[in-house]
Amino acid sequence: MEILTTAGLDPSCIKPVRSWTDFFQTASFRSPTNPSEAQSRLYQNLKYYQSNYFVIFALLLLYCLYKHKLMTLFFFEFLLKDLQMFCFFSDLLPAWEAFMELA
Repeated sequence: MEILTTAGLDPSCIKPVRSWTDFFQTASFRSPTNPSEAQSRLYQNLKYYQSNYFVIFALLLLYCLYKHKLMTLFFFEFLLKDLQMFCFFSDLLPAWEAFMELA
């Protein structure tokens, strides 16, 4: 947890891994009635199950590391470039928000 606070992150933002039976329960699935409900449900689902999605991502990444070593190198290169672009654009974000308020 000290690593998170050193990096400027709030340790309380990390959620526990939720029940896998609850995560994979398809009986409660239903179609959203409108796009705003779909967006809200997607956001709530990602927020509630974020640790479960991270575990799935990590397992898939380990599988790719094991099976496809060259593709994994390309993935990390892409991830690094994406991170560089995110850092670049996040520096520009306050200026963009100020510009949008003026418009």
